[in-house]
Amino acid sequence: MDERLRPVDTLKADSYTPTIPETWEGDMVRELFIGTHGSEDPTKATLPFLMAGGAIDAGHEAAIILMGDAAVLMSDTVVDSIHGVGFPPLKELVAKSVENKVPILV
Repeated sequence: MDERLRPVDTLKADSYTPTIPETWEGDMVRELFIGTHGSEDPTKATLPFLMAGGAIDAGHEAAIILMGDAAVLMSDTVVDSIHGVGFPPLKELVAKSVENKVPILV
């Protein structure tokens, strides 16, 4: 059995060194951010877009899924009214995601 697949508690700390499969080396990192909050919590509603923007800035590929209460974030009126505490306005973050062609799935 491949040691990477064995439960951690059966491994000896000094005998285990995690490795990255060769097929992963050099590939672009792909990150998926899931939003579940809408206008009822502006700060949490902002997080998937903030994180996707950070991923783009780091040269990664990003996608966003909006589910449940977050589905209202597809409305321009709602997006224009949301400004989370300590974050840029949501409309700026959404614009950055759209500009960088980040898929937004609902």
